[in-house]
Amino acid sequence: MNKSIEIFVERTDANSDEYILTEFLVNNGVLVNKGDIIAEVETTKAIIEVESKAKGYFYGVIDDIGKKLDYFTPVSLVFPNRND
Repeated sequence: MNKSIEIFVERTDANSDEYILTEFLVNNGVLVNKGDIIAEVETTKAIIEVESKAKGYFYGVIDDIGKKLDYFTPVSLVFPNRND
């Protein structure tokens, strides 16, 4: 089994401790490339696109769209192989 890559939202606003996951832009199991936009989140100041950090198969780990999350909370995983 290969190690997955965690995708999380980095802090962009020093005055905010959380963001809202507004949508995933790809479905689970889809092959994504490094730099592909996979989700959008809302901060207190803007809508931010979340990029994949690696090439692999996407799996969202947050089920509740619209949920407030702390920065650096993983929102998805990217696996190098489909069967991982």
